[in-house]
Amino acid sequence: MGEWGASANKGGLYRTANRGVTWTRITTNLKAVGSATLHPTNPDEMYVTTEDQGLWYSGNRRAASPTFTQLNYPFRFPSRVFFNPYNANEVWVTSFGNGLRLGREAEPRPRIRDLSLA
Repeated sequence: MGEWGASANKGGLYRTANRGVTWTRITTNLKAVGSATLHPTNPDEMYVTTEDQGLWYSGNRRAASPTFTQLNYPFRFPSRVFFNPYNANEVWVTSFGNGLRLGREAEPRPRIRDLSLA
């Protein structure tokens, strides 16, 4: 995650294919990456948090050069992304200074409980 001193311009997201012997940077526009979370049921999807560039998403993380899209997250410093283990539709994002936010991959249909005419 570091972007200071000797580590300047070396931040980003890296991956290894040989158990950590060598690493390849897979992001070109992201620095100071804090975490990466894989979707629990779709291993091609990944969410990436950054220190000051917000929340990012990739739908092709296993590609040689994955593409990342910045999500509409209202705070520049998300920390971690979690999926509800009981409902994979719910994505929870923690942040450094903006609390906990819930997002859904698909919004549930509204349920009408009672309808009365006046």
